[in-house]
Formats: sequence, structure tokens, C-alpha cells
Amino acid sequence: SFAGYTFNFVSGTLGSRRPTVLEFRHREDSKEALWYVQKPGETGWQQYSLQEVQKQVGAAHEELGKTVSAQPVHVRLEGPNVPDMQVVDLPGFRAFADNADALALQKAIADLNESFMEDKNNIMICIEQAGDAANMEVLGR
Repeated sequence: SFAGYTFNFVSGTLGSRRPTVLEFRHREDSKEALWYVQKPGETGWQQYSLQEVQKQVGAAHEELGKTVSAQPVHVRLEGPNVPDMQVVDLPGFRAFADNADALALQKAIADLNESFMEDKNNIMICIEQAGDAANMEVLGR
């Protein structure tokens, strides 16, 4: 939950495939939370309901199929109870790959994520599934 709102988009079985930039902006003059999306490759913001934002973000990930893109989808939340901050949600590292396509996806995600990890201005927070010790390998990165 960020700023009192649960934001969880669904993008099929592969999960996220591009950065999702979540911008939080405090607006004292706003009476309610306002949600916006800036689609990949576009410059303008469009206002949507939270449910529609989640659908739009899921679609932006799904359109990539089994590939990965460094081009982000942007989400902005503005409201009176919203702190000023930005979070970038990256695709999760893949610990297992059993074929050439899965290996290519694993490498593409690692390359994308490591480019963010190398930027000294970024603070990385790694979230792992608690029920599967095999996923702990990622914390070693």
C-alpha cells in the first residue's frame, strides 16, 4: 500500500516486463486522490480511475509478449495525503530458465535491472517471495 492505496496490476504469468515509474505528488488543494497514466512513448498524462490505471499498466506490460523493454510506463498519484516521492518497480530477476527463450528473457531482465543498480542515485529495495527459499539467490546480486 502506497499513500493509503493498494496498487497491484496484473500482467499475465510472466509478470512485469518494463519499468513502472510510480510518481507520488502531494497536492494540498486536491480533495481526493487523482490517478494518471503516461503510456510508453507518449508525452501526455491521462486521468483514470485506480482500476483503469491498473488495467492500463497491465496492458503496457502484456503488449511486450515475452520480451523486455527499458521504456517505462509512468503512473502518477496526486492527493492531499500523498508524499512527494518516486518509486520504480522493475521486473523480477529470474532464477530458473529451462530453454533458450527463458534464458534470453532472464538475461534481458538482468541487464535492465543491473543498469538501475549501477546508478549510485538509486536506492534499491529487493522484495522476495517469503515461501520459496530458491528465490533467495537474487539477494546476492
